[in-house]
Amino acid sequence: MSLNKRAKRRLSFPIIFRLIFMVWLIINLFIFFMPVSFEQSIFKNSDKIYHIFFSLVTAFLFYFSFKNWKVALLGSFLFPVLYGFFIETLQNFLPYREFSILDLLCNATGGAIFIVCFFLFKKLSFIRVSFFF
Repeated sequence: MSLNKRAKRRLSFPIIFRLIFMVWLIINLFIFFMPVSFEQSIFKNSDKIYHIFFSLVTAFLFYFSFKNWKVALLGSFLFPVLYGFFIETLQNFLPYREFSILDLLCNATGGAIFIVCFFLFKKLSFIRVSFFF
């Protein structure tokens, strides 16, 4: 593959993740505002697992949507927390949803898990891929 084709592929890589990132946020916005029945839960507070998963995937997509890795790494922790706070605040005004501090902590946990995994994978030289890190 020529250098020119490789450079074009690198430029299009964040654009693809930005599109996936936007679709992910829109889908989750609808999910977070749907009425839920807690009787259908597998166990008590099972929605916390979803909050951790949501913020972990959001952090991953946020990171790969930007070229500047320092900004992307900081934003990959802050964005899920701030987006989660925004959603929780809006849920406070819905009659069938409620604001939960524990949900915000789970969003922060997902972002923190991404940061820890990022540095672990960065330290493991045999996993390193040049256009990811």
